[in-house]
Amino acid sequence: LNNYRKNAEEELSSLLSLPVTLGEIGYKLHDTNLALHIDGLQLGDSSSKLQVETEKVLVTLRWRGLLERKFEFVKISLRQPQILIKTTTDTVKEDSKRSQQASQEIDHEFLQIFSIAALEIIDGTLEVESTETSEEKQRFEFSEFNAEVNDIQLNETLLFDIKGQLKLPTQKSKSLCKLKGEGGLRLDDSQRLKPYFDFDLDVENLELASLGKAFAKQTNEEAIKGAIDLHLHLAGAPSEEIDFQISLSSNNMTIRPNTDYAHPVPLKNLIASGRLHLRGEHPGIVNLSLQVDDSRLAGEISWTPQSEPFSARVTILNGSLPIPVIKRWLPDHQEVLQQVRQHLKDQGSAEIRQSQILFQKNLGQAPKWQLETFKGTLLNIGWTIQNGPDAELDSLAFDINGDKWQIDNGKGRLGSTQLTIEGAGELGTENLLLSTLDMNGKMQIQAFLKEWQIRQDLLQTSGEIEIKGHLEGPLDRLNLDLQADLSQLNIKHSSGLELSPGAEDQLALHSTITPQKISLDHGSLTWSSLKGHVSGSYLPAEPDSLAIDALLTVNELARVTGSLPLLKKLKLHGQADLSISQRARPQDNLPEMTLTLRDAGLHATRFIADLSHINGRIKLTDTGMIAKDLQVHIGKSPLTVQAQVIDFSKPRLLLDANAKTIHANDLLFKSEKALLRDVDGHLEIDRDGLIFAPVDVRLDGGTNASIQGTISFHPPYDVLLDITSDFANVGEIVGLWTDHTTTPKEHLEAKDKDAQAASHVTIKAQAKSGNLYGMNFHDATATITPTRERLIIHPLHFSVGEGSCNAQVITTFSTIDQPTMLKVTGHAEDVDALQVYRELLNQKNILRGKLDGDFFVNGEVGANYLPSSYGNFSILVHDGVLHEFPVLSKIFSLLNVSQLFAFQLPDMDQEGMPFNKLTGHFTLDKGVLGTEDLKIESEAMNQSYMGELNLVNKVGDFQVAIHPLGTVDKIVSSVPIAGWLLTGEDKALLTAHFSVEGKIGDFSVNAMPLDTLTEPTIGLLRRVLGLPFKLLEDPQILWGGDGTRNPPEEK
Repeated sequence: LNNYRKNAEEELSSLLSLPVTLGEIGYKLHDTNLALHIDGLQLGDSSSKLQVETEKVLVTLRWRGLLERKFEFVKISLRQPQILIKTTTDTVKEDSKRSQQASQEIDHEFLQIFSIAALEIIDGTLEVESTETSEEKQRFEFSEFNAEVNDIQLNETLLFDIKGQLKLPTQKSKSLCKLKGEGGLRLDDSQRLKPYFDFDLDVENLELASLGKAFAKQTNEEAIKGAIDLHLHLAGAPSEEIDFQISLSSNNMTIRPNTDYAHPVPLKNLIASGRLHLRGEHPGIVNLSLQVDDSRLAGEISWTPQSEPFSARVTILNGSLPIPVIKRWLPDHQEVLQQVRQHLKDQGSAEIRQSQILFQKNLGQAPKWQLETFKGTLLNIGWTIQNGPDAELDSLAFDINGDKWQIDNGKGRLGSTQLTIEGAGELGTENLLLSTLDMNGKMQIQAFLKEWQIRQDLLQTSGEIEIKGHLEGPLDRLNLDLQADLSQLNIKHSSGLELSPGAEDQLALHSTITPQKISLDHGSLTWSSLKGHVSGSYLPAEPDSLAIDALLTVNELARVTGSLPLLKKLKLHGQADLSISQRARPQDNLPEMTLTLRDAGLHATRFIADLSHINGRIKLTDTGMIAKDLQVHIGKSPLTVQAQVIDFSKPRLLLDANAKTIHANDLLFKSEKALLRDVDGHLEIDRDGLIFAPVDVRLDGGTNASIQGTISFHPPYDVLLDITSDFANVGEIVGLWTDHTTTPKEHLEAKDKDAQAASHVTIKAQAKSGNLYGMNFHDATATITPTRERLIIHPLHFSVGEGSCNAQVITTFSTIDQPTMLKVTGHAEDVDALQVYRELLNQKNILRGKLDGDFFVNGEVGANYLPSSYGNFSILVHDGVLHEFPVLSKIFSLLNVSQLFAFQLPDMDQEGMPFNKLTGHFTLDKGVLGTEDLKIESEAMNQSYMGELNLVNKVGDFQVAIHPLGTVDKIVSSVPIAGWLLTGEDKALLTAHFSVEGKIGDFSVNAMPLDTLTEPTIGLLRRVLGLPFKLLEDPQILWGGDGTRNPPEEK
């Protein structure tokens, strides 16, 4: 045989078109069989597409068959064969054509005489090397495989069982692969070969990424990942039909179709089955069933024969797609589908009754998909709405047939709002046309507001709203009409505002919707006392482009007055416009709302004049409002107001008011003449009252004040104010209440008793400095209590210089029967007498010192104060000076004794005379000041005054007694004779009496006659006349004797 080996290699090489090399050949005969042992077999070389190399080949054949020209192999056994198959893209095409030609040119007679009873491969290796380009190569490896194939013969069914390890080009580990089944070749009646098979293929732990890269040329490693167990069953004949079933199962399989998916889609199980027709006029797949996890589809696929332009039709006759599965397959990077995935709930399904999709691919044209029919029902679909209620679609039947579509029996709800939906339209070549889409529903407004998280503490609503919506037009330009019946809508605000609807109240909107823009062309609202219109637009591609503008008008605010107790109490009237402007999304940017008041007015309180001519704009916030530069009249006084309410749920109106001038009687006061200047203040108003916090004012007389306090809105409507001032003019403060039109006393008392008998006004006042009817003071505190009849300032504490004073001031207001009277009582301590005499009494300065005393004075307010005044004073002045008092100067000029003994008395016109104490009691009657006991004590002398001083006519009439004291001691010590001269047996001092009369500042002073002198005075004169005789009798007088020894007889 070895001698014929060369011939065998040539014959086989010619038959296989491959180089063939045979090793040593040995043989054995056993019965009817011939066993050939070949030590080494090589088919092909490095340039061949097929290479087979094995060390041992055992071929057993029936040698008798050779005699009958039959090649009957009992067994062929290959041990550890190494098989290499090289392929390229061109090679595959050429091999395909060559195989078709070869299948047609196979010698049928040879197949009929050729058979292999058993083919065995032991521990073989099969490698397939695929070359896409000169640089890209892929190597598939099937190693450690063992194969048993039995009954290889024409028109017989062969059996095969193959096992091995499969490794794809980029696969890291090997996959166990099993192929088992049967098959064969038959000759049909036309003598054509027809293959058939029925086998199962199982592959374990197959890496999907490597599979996709090897067969689908998938370069994206993220496209498909994980490892699967594959089972494939094929049964049939390619020329007729093939039944197939494929299943994939995995615990970590994911698919990412393209970059639009941010995350891969997980899969666990895929099962597909059907019958494949490859031949005939209608190739395709029938009885198709596909199940992917929980989704299932059933139908068929058909395509055109190869001789015609390619087209395919997919028909689904039954299917169920759970919504969670649909969501998983929605791309992430498409914003619309992201919103769908985010808001579509994991419930419900899309049930498909029938669907046909046509796919066409013409030469030179892009592939085209066409939906021919699509019928089904959406069941139990849920949709979440941010900051709103969930939407539920119980059922919706849809039917698409050609260019027509229709939806019927749509039932669902938005929160608690029940909805029905029906519609129909056309499918154009490029757009969807709505012939009609109608939505109807009924909304329980209270539940609706709660579901949309509108704060219930601000708004209480009731009633039902019926909604009707209608859509029509092409999908790229839809027209929407929406109507809402508001005839049952009632609103009550927590502030007490309650609005009721009218029978014809409604909201109507018309919008145009395009993919680029949603336009609210016009809308109208009629509800309760409001009328208005609304418009707006929105660009879906730009979320911040939302723009809505609305204008609502109230032609008469008095209509709203009855709806709110507070407004009813305030008697609100006038007109108002409410403008609403929304820019960007409401969750990002709250709407701007502006209320424009036009000649509005209201009644403030019983203490403040009505507000009128209110004009300006108020900006509403999410919880309150802000107003700048409102123009307001309070009574007849104009002012500018800044207003704010922080929280309507706890309403408190914050006001900043500015005015150049406000009439006093427009505020708390009664005066019709007084004006408050440069008013600048902060006020707060709530349900409980009006708060001054603070209000600064200035009066023409120099008073400046900062006012804080409250005016209560609850009975008895008390007023409590605290006023601080750097300077206070008491006279003009009293004038705030006094300069007003007189009223009959009986009318005033009746009005006071009827309207405000229980009201109390209390004002706590503090002043750093001030003026009390001409007298300057500092550090004053007072409590002011005005009523309709009088003004009481009590207690009143203030300081004058280093002294202090406690007083009470009562002003009784004028009536037709009597003028306004001022009554002042009090006590002074260490007060500078100069200020009292010069400033309070408005007289020329004659006195200085520290004054203590009690006083009471009453008189008419104004110019007639002194002529009408009456009262009394008790005073004590210590450590003082009689200053610039010409009366004393004239008295001293009459005292020759002072000149004689050089008393060193001061010049009363220039320096004044110091004194230790001044006491006295005075009465005041119609401006005439009188006293009976005015005494002045000093080191020089004592003085006594009695008489009257008319402060109105500036005249005086009084008597003065002079009684020397301290100066006498000096005389006695320096001139001893003076002791005998100035003192008698009763030790009485010299007293001189004078009368003073005339105009103040020009008094005439006269010594009083001797018959008015006292006995001690007369004794002094006697001693003066007897001095020469006494010196002769008693010289001790010259050196300090007492002059009592041997006294002479009196003559």
